[in-house]
Amino acid sequence: MQELRKQPPQTQPFLYLGGPAGNVQRVGGTAKSIRIFDPAGTFTVTNDENGPNITLVDKEGYSTEIGKTAFVQPKTGMQEQVTAASLALFDKGKVLWW
Repeated sequence: MQELRKQPPQTQPFLYLGGPAGNVQRVGGTAKSIRIFDPAGTFTVTNDENGPNITLVDKEGYSTEIGKTAFVQPKTGMQEQVTAASLALFDKGKVLWW
């Protein structure tokens, strides 16, 4: 894994997967997000032109977003975007809780 840190940044998205023996596989492509989902909910990691974001959504529709997030401010009705150092909690209607 130490060798991976020394490599220059890739021009295409890549995912490095490590195994128990210390071996590493590189998976590449053009997608800018990874989504894992089942009936219980969805886990999405995105790194696109809007910035990095991790989103968790449960089966009821409540969600948590970590990272760069766009939302409508309930008090003002204005569209806002917060930095990658942010945590946002939303209800089923995508209304910001915190």
